Amino acid sequence: MTIQGGIFRVGRTGKFEAINPAFAKMTGYESMEEMLVNVGNLSALFVEKSDHERFMATLERDGRVQSTGFDLMRRNG
Repeated sequence: MTIQGGIFRVGRTGKFEAINPAFAKMTGYESMEEMLVNVGNLSALFVEKSDHERFMATLERDGRVQSTGFDLMRRNG
């Protein structure tokens, strides 16, 4: 089974704990390792600050965020 969607896990501070290869590719990185080295925190990827705030509020309230959509910046902007 191959997962085509981007999946990631962040801690309550927004720091990446894990990402899958699809998420790295969706954001313009060649590998998970390259992305983890270059992007330490999820907040750096959000196009809209309000989306990041909503994401983090849901994470704090529910302990997880699932099946939600938001715009993220790619590596090349």
